[in-house]
Amino acid sequence: MLVVDDDDALRPVVQRALEAANFHVLSTNSPARALAMIDAQPVTVILTDLSMPEMDGWEFCSLVHRRRPEVILGIMTGWGEPADERALAASGVCFILSKPFNLRELQATVRAAVNR
Repeated sequence: MLVVDDDDALRPVVQRALEAANFHVLSTNSPARALAMIDAQPVTVILTDLSMPEMDGWEFCSLVHRRRPEVILGIMTGWGEPADERALAASGVCFILSKPFNLRELQATVRAAVNR
């Protein structure tokens, strides 16, 4: 699993919570670095922030979806959930976590996406 978030305080909290749920987790603060990482090693799930300065989560997910359509993509956002199902499908996003979320919700959402 890969966590992509430019928030240096939140990213390690998310990583530790997912590791506590027995996921192997890598993380980065850079969508461009994340793209290089998924080219170098297999990743099953990517959880990314929606709002990042380098590129937004929608663009990042669309790029990942074109390269690796089998990857389960999730977005973390404080901006609310988008209602457009076509945008979700086009970008390959499987789930959205609205901030603030609790860590059990995070673990359960990711586990449910993996078990689908």
